[in-house]
Amino acid sequence: MLEGLVEPPSFNLRNPVMVAKHVHATVLTALFRMLREKGLLEDDLDALQNAMRTCLPQQIKSFLFTPEGLVRPAPMTVGALADVINKHRASLMVAVQAAFQQGWPETDAEVVKPDAAARHHRSSSR
Repeated sequence: MLEGLVEPPSFNLRNPVMVAKHVHATVLTALFRMLREKGLLEDDLDALQNAMRTCLPQQIKSFLFTPEGLVRPAPMTVGALADVINKHRASLMVAVQAAFQQGWPETDAEVVKPDAAARHHRSSSR
């Protein structure tokens, strides 16, 4: 059916946009894990639940419309999520580093070293 060598697809693992997306996905995964495990102090857990409910709603309606049903005059603020990310930055960075240590090619490791990943993490909390 196929003749010749079939090359697997290749990806540019030095792509800063792709690295940033991995960092953001890992941060969100870690935040959801913190909610499930409930290992935080009650005030921290409440702040995290509120931030996730407000900034990552289950339906997109609240991103686009005010509670009165009008189109938002300005983008929805996500300051509560930024506050939670900044508060738990150390544990989130541990999760990011753990994710990148799972099979990221050694030849591209420089783009996911702690200082490089932290730059993407800072941009996600703005």
